[in-house]
Amino acid sequence: MRRPRPETRRSDSSARGDARGTATLPGADLAAAGAPELSAELARLRAAVAAERARLAALERQRAALLASTETLRREAAPAAAAARRAEGALAAAEPNALRIFVHYRAGSPLAEHAAAELAAALHEAGLEVAGFRPAAAVPAVRPVRYYHADDAPIAAGLAAQLGRGWVAQDFHGLPAAPPARTLEIWVPER
Repeated sequence: MRRPRPETRRSDSSARGDARGTATLPGADLAAAGAPELSAELARLRAAVAAERARLAALERQRAALLASTETLRREAAPAAAAARRAEGALAAAEPNALRIFVHYRAGSPLAEHAAAELAAALHEAGLEVAGFRPAAAVPAVRPVRYYHADDAPIAAGLAAQLGRGWVAQDFHGLPAAPPARTLEIWVPER
């Protein structure tokens, strides 16, 4: 019977390591020219990591500032939001049939007349009826919901809030020839 041959040891430097005793990978070539390039690449990567950490820290500070600003805005808006909810509640509590809503628009303007009709349709969908349309020679540049009696102020504010951004309740109470209570006027701005 034949005895197995003992394995021979490899004598190349890649298997046993370099002269300093550190093991090297077979086929690895760490020539003197390659080491400076690797050092430069390592320095570049470290600088990129440091820059990204700085950018992340700046973003975290910006996020914290935005969160603080949002919280401040939320606290400042709370009273206005509560007032709008009260006004909408007053509009909801008002009997729709007891309200008389008139829509005013600029006379001679087909666009304004169309906007008034669309507004009336939206009010109808919300359960409110328009008592009539009134063309006017001039209309304000703002979007007012006019009221003529102090008790109608919350109802006018609720209607303005329901109409959306840009609509405001406008106080006309105290006029000598005021219409009856629960009369509101919506003025469609210039078109």
